[in-house]
Amino acid sequence: MLAQVHSFVLSGIDPLACEVEVDVAEAGLPKTTIVGKTHFPLASPRNGF
Repeated sequence: MLAQVHSFVLSGIDPLACEVEVDVAEAGLPKTTIVGKTHFPLASPRNGF
């Protein structure tokens, strides 16, 4: 099932609007996949959620 959520992220103290799309599956292995245009390197591990 695909869902889209409108949210905000912080850049310093400035809020920026963003869209988050998630695919929720009831079966299979748990994993996190980051797709899309990321404009900055991520500080958190991709599979450590």
